Amino acid sequence: MPSSRAEIYEQVANILVKTCGIPREEIDIDKTLQGDLAIDSLSMVEILAAAEDEFEIRIPDEDAKDLTDIRTIVDYLHRIQSAPPVAAPPSPVTGEDAHDERVNHAATP
Repeated sequence: MPSSRAEIYEQVANILVKTCGIPREEIDIDKTLQGDLAIDSLSMVEILAAAEDEFEIRIPDEDAKDLTDIRTIVDYLHRIQSAPPVAAPPSPVTGEDAHDERVNHAATP
């Protein structure tokens, strides 16, 4: 079951405390990372990597560039967790199974 926005916010706040050493009382949902919290680009990479580990997700680069404030990060993580799982594509038939498939198709009139 997905976490609530409040739970996600607390997890994000904990990531900021651990990765950047920002005092917890300075973290607020409406703060920007680079402007308000003075987080540099290297620290952003560390924050996003920690979020990927914490939430067991992958954040594509094209999404990461838009994650500029705490609220946006929380909303993004909530949306990802609330989305239905994506089914894996069927695996191709390989190896001995492929040979069996070819034989079966050749034997079929």
